[in-house]
Amino acid sequence: MKTLGLLFTLLFSFNFANSQNLKPYILGFESSESITTIKGKVKANLQNQNLKVVGEYQPANDNKRWLIIFTSPELTSAVQKVGGMTGFAST
Repeated sequence: MKTLGLLFTLLFSFNFANSQNLKPYILGFESSESITTIKGKVKANLQNQNLKVVGEYQPANDNKRWLIIFTSPELTSAVQKVGGMTGFAST
């Protein structure tokens, strides 16, 4: 039983240390245009594809980065069917 507990502790520690390298977002693209110009173009393109912008923010106080969170009617419908605490799955 002690071996099982030790193994669980080691696996949990490794998993926690490894998760420190994960990022909550990915780099979509880089551009030499201003962030304001790019934001407008990206949001317009998303809306043209029937995607709804539901949020946006500047991560890490870096004026060269901007996150745009969006969803679609299909995602929203699927999440509503599943129910429960699945709200993040809709974005």
